[in-house]
Amino acid sequence: MSRNIFLPAAILLLCLTIQINSAYSPAIAREMAYMSAIAYEGVLGIQAWNCKLCSEYKINQPKPFFNLTSGVRGFTGFSVSLSAIVVSFKGADSLNTFIN
Repeated sequence: MSRNIFLPAAILLLCLTIQINSAYSPAIAREMAYMSAIAYEGVLGIQAWNCKLCSEYKINQPKPFFNLTSGVRGFTGFSVSLSAIVVSFKGADSLNTFIN
C-alpha cells in the first residue's frame, strides 16, 4: 500500500484574489487541483515552470520551497488566469513529521 494512500498528505492551497466571488467555479477548482498536484513536483521543475503539469497554466515568478527535515514542499507564484497570488504546498510525508 502506497504511503500516500495510507497516510494521505495534507494539501493546502490558498488563492488570494482581488475580487472575491463566493460562487463555485469548475474552472477554478480544476486549476487549484493542478496547482496542488504541482506542489509534489521537484524544485527545479517548478522553478523553471517546465514540470509535467506546469504547461497547463501560466504562473509568473514561480518560487519553489522545500524543507528536507519535514518534507514540506510547494511553491508560490502569480496565476495569470486568476489574476491572483497562489500558495500551494504538500503536507508532511508521515504522521511523525506532521506532529513535529
